[in-house]
Amino acid sequence: MSPDPAQWLEIAALVAKSARIEFELPLARMPRIASLVRRADGTVRGALQFHRVAPDESGRGFDAADGNVAAALALTCQRCLDELQVTVDAECHLAFVDTESAAALVPEARDPVVMTQGRVELAELVEEELLLALPHVPKHAASTACADRTEGARLPAREEAPTQRPFAGLRELMKK
Repeated sequence: MSPDPAQWLEIAALVAKSARIEFELPLARMPRIASLVRRADGTVRGALQFHRVAPDESGRGFDAADGNVAAALALTCQRCLDELQVTVDAECHLAFVDTESAAALVPEARDPVVMTQGRVELAELVEEELLLALPHVPKHAASTACADRTEGARLPAREEAPTQRPFAGLRELMKK
């Protein structure tokens, strides 16, 4: 059973148990994703495994989670403005911190997540990871796919009108 998307996760408790959670959340409950897709009728699936990262040579350790998020999204191709199906399947490597200043100390291999009183909201966490995995400019893989779609939409060629030169005889008139 998938957890409630509005559920707040107690990170310390999940790390203490080395818990693994699997989720399936509706895209419609994720407002930032819903505003980017043509239809928010799908779901995002994934799993997170919580654990503690041992202190490094600087003495800093932190709570972490590794996992993945996956979803099939209907986006708009920015080349032809037609629908584009994008499958997102991204790995997540998260580090949970209490403050923004602590986020700066997180290793580059992990994405920092600032907790609120030791907790994070599941749907917000998943939505953020999905946003990071989206293509910056969604477009069909080959430009020919867009050309095939827009071929019928091209404007008809304009007929060439005869060129008019209203001052063509002006030189002759000035000589008189």
